[in-house]
Amino acid sequence: MTLIILNILVWLGPFFISLRKGLVNTLHPQFITPMFMIYFILNSYVQEQTNWMQEGNRAITVGVVKLLPELDPISFSFKSAYIISLLAGIFFHLGSGIFNKSIYNSTNEHILLNKKDIIYGNKVLLFLVTLIISSIIWLPNYYFDTGAFGTFWTYPLALSMCFVPVAVLGINRILFLITLIIAIFVASFVLKSKAAFTYIFMPIFFYVIFFNFNFIKFASNKNNFKKFILTFVVFLILISSLFIGNKYGKMDTRTFFRRDYAFEIFAILVESKKLGLINNEKSWIKNEVMQAIPSIILKSKRTTHINPAKRVAIELFPETAITRPNTYYNRHLLFAGYYDFGIFGALAGAFLFGSLFSYFWKLTKEKVEKYNAKWPILVYIPLPSFGAYFLACGGYAYSILNTLVASVILFIIFYSARIRLS
Repeated sequence: MTLIILNILVWLGPFFISLRKGLVNTLHPQFITPMFMIYFILNSYVQEQTNWMQEGNRAITVGVVKLLPELDPISFSFKSAYIISLLAGIFFHLGSGIFNKSIYNSTNEHILLNKKDIIYGNKVLLFLVTLIISSIIWLPNYYFDTGAFGTFWTYPLALSMCFVPVAVLGINRILFLITLIIAIFVASFVLKSKAAFTYIFMPIFFYVIFFNFNFIKFASNKNNFKKFILTFVVFLILISSLFIGNKYGKMDTRTFFRRDYAFEIFAILVESKKLGLINNEKSWIKNEVMQAIPSIILKSKRTTHINPAKRVAIELFPETAITRPNTYYNRHLLFAGYYDFGIFGALAGAFLFGSLFSYFWKLTKEKVEKYNAKWPILVYIPLPSFGAYFLACGGYAYSILNTLVASVILFIIFYSARIRLS
């Protein structure tokens, strides 16, 4: 428990300090990725203690006692993984500090960005182009085989629809409502994903909170505080009812929740390497990078490449790979680096990701100043919204593709308004 608390303090420490200043900078590198890191840790800890999902002995992944007999689930410990994660948090913050001030010192940039208008351009043309793009970007995913010859790019293309509503939120309310309806349709009938609904509202949340929320003012208002307490109580009642319903009712309410195995997979990797069970002749980092290259470009990939999510099953859970060949696992932010280079690779990876995230936030602020408009923030927003999540899961390819495609779509929308980009 001590190591979990230390992880929370290290990963979320800068954010907690920013709260004391009334600042909730949802777009800063030190906000969302640290949140995901702690979410994965707490997710595994709660599952281990309660066995909520009823997944084997001590609930270490799915029946790990049967899948990997060399790891005794009774004596299995997360200690080493906690320590590595703790150190990685320090290196992540060091990396994020290369190009930006810490989140608790970002008050001035927040004020300056908030003074800008969203665009300077033809809003009628923007309206028309947004409607056209919203109507067509999901079609390839709906009609084409998304698994053949690298066409898995069609999924992030359709997923980019989730960001169109927030792009026009501050420009036109009617357009916002239209695109929101289209986005919900795409999530329901095209992507067929419950997570996609989160992707729709997460960027809206980030944008609204970033520009319109002051934590100190909110907390000091008695009416707001009462509303917060009421909402929290309702949330607890809902969660409790789901637990009760799962235990005594006929409906399996566990389906309302998503189990993220990322940290557990990382912990199993750490313990497996300590026992010498991992034969890392092939680079995992190279494997993740190859995943991002469409097979229509790299033809050899069709026969030689193994999906990293499936490779987890093959190397860590060989019995599962045979009995359940379609089993795929999330990795973890630190997984690839640790697999290839041990603890030094994990720490270097954390530093690199922190610095890259920081660089893109710095670049975004520079573009806001250059064009004297907010639209670069909206082009940037796919990165913290779900690019950071896929990165935290260790899915580097999906992080790159989902962020890049959505950002390009948003750029096209704003470019259509003939914004001065030179």
